[in-house]
Amino acid sequence: GMQTIRREIAALQVVAELLDPHAMDAAAALIADAQAAGGRTHVSGVGKCRHIGQKIAATFQSTGTVAYFLDPLDATHGDSGQVCAGDVVVGISNSGGTRELLDTLTTVKRNGAKIIGITGGRESELARLSDVLLHVPVDGEADPLGLAPTSSTTCQLAVGDALAAMLATARGFTADDFG
Repeated sequence: GMQTIRREIAALQVVAELLDPHAMDAAAALIADAQAAGGRTHVSGVGKCRHIGQKIAATFQSTGTVAYFLDPLDATHGDSGQVCAGDVVVGISNSGGTRELLDTLTTVKRNGAKIIGITGGRESELARLSDVLLHVPVDGEADPLGLAPTSSTTCQLAVGDALAAMLATARGFTADDFG
């Protein structure tokens, strides 16, 4: 168990060193500008990234950013209409090649939404679709088999939390606001 925690800490250290701070600034600005203009932020992912996306959307909400979770399956069956021009969609996929997510992002981009991609796949289709790419490289997962989404999801969550904190700080979000 402790080895898993150490592997996740090591993965977070790599992301902290390699994540482009200009891309983080650009992502935060994209969300802040959309919100200032009346737009919303949607967060989307499939599998374990779905759970991470739901938590990131909830953190955005509790720190003052209007945000919703966008289910990729529902979005490809009509719910993409809730995403309008001026909205931002944060798409999360470790590989950057998750078909259901890519289909959703292609549709909402046609609706006029901007895309922030959180992925380990710098050359992936998600990276190419993204207006802002947050490259979250993870060498391997922390579970004993190196297969279960562990380090990748921990790092994705940390990046989402960092965005939420940046947005809250920029708008002067207070403890009273949180209450």
